Amino acid sequence: MSNPHPTQSLNDLLARAEDFALFSMRSGGKVPPTLLADTPGGPLFFVPSSLADESAKDNFAHTARLICIDHGATAAVMILEA
Repeated sequence: MSNPHPTQSLNDLLARAEDFALFSMRSGGKVPPTLLADTPGGPLFFVPSSLADESAKDNFAHTARLICIDHGATAAVMILEA
């Protein structure tokens, strides 16, 4: 099943990502690395346990890619503090 409006889905996801980042900054003063994805089965939310080093950051990106593939994500946004 494909998403008939991927642009709308991506725009919705970006809006949710912005809301999450703003909420995180207001309530905790930082933004945890997070993956938001839109899938045929519904939205997905993934937060890794930690990103202590470069290897953990690479692992998060790889895991996010696998999650999106496994769930058939039609749109995905990674939220990272810069």
